[in-house]
Amino acid sequence: MSAVRFGGDGLVPVVAQEHRTGDVLMLAYADREALERTAATGLAHYFSRSR
Repeated sequence: MSAVRFGGDGLVPVVAQEHRTGDVLMLAYADREALERTAATGLAHYFSRSR
């Protein structure tokens, strides 16, 4: 996690891909909490910029 460079807004862009083809499914944003939850659960967590 220390290698991740968060922007001034505390977010980093993340990409969800189809695991077999590598096709990009979406571009989203994550904050540190979302990345930590993703690592802990194995499920993707994202930050909602429209809160």
